[in-house]
Amino acid sequence: MPIRSNKPDRDLDETAKRFLQIGQDTPEIHEGQKADADRQKEGWERILLAEACEFGDDLVRYVAMHQKLEHEELAWGFCLGLYCARVEYPNGGEEFDDLGEQAAKDLVLAETTLVRDSEEAAKIQMEVPQFSDTRLEEAAVFSENFQEFLKKKKHQIGISNKQGAYGLGRAFHNLRRTFPADKGGSAAFDELARRAGQYFADNKE
Repeated sequence: MPIRSNKPDRDLDETAKRFLQIGQDTPEIHEGQKADADRQKEGWERILLAEACEFGDDLVRYVAMHQKLEHEELAWGFCLGLYCARVEYPNGGEEFDDLGEQAAKDLVLAETTLVRDSEEAAKIQMEVPQFSDTRLEEAAVFSENFQEFLKKKKHQIGISNKQGAYGLGRAFHNLRRTFPADKGGSAAFDELARRAGQYFADNKE
């Protein structure tokens, strides 16, 4: 699961600016520096965005290092962790989803394994095998460990909740777009995400 991603190198759109501005400590602008205020603000936004992107890439690297598990187990476990993070997000699921969508727009990959044809995607999804009890347990344990890593890493680097949600969204779309083609590409990933969501719904307290 190579990352193969680039940081956004274009101007930030308004959604990204809002996500990075709200709730953040901004640089102090002293009297007489008004002319430089916009430049300082833009520089601060880029720093915060770079931190969020790096967090997302760290999550992908964490997934990739678990080479003893199958890609399907890793995808399922990651998505279960994402559902748990979403329900715990303090500003609500709608904002969490908006930040994830923004991350998807910003993410640039050298190549992807997206399945764009809906009929092909449906065929692939029907063929994704169900987990055995052993594989389900392995995926669930991985998800628990991933969730612990997620919380510790976020605390360690001191990023905001908004940056964390953006980074999670970036990691999700990175993994989705690079899921191995011989295992069904993005279509199979979407089916595994759906199953993780159903598992979450069936087992949440």
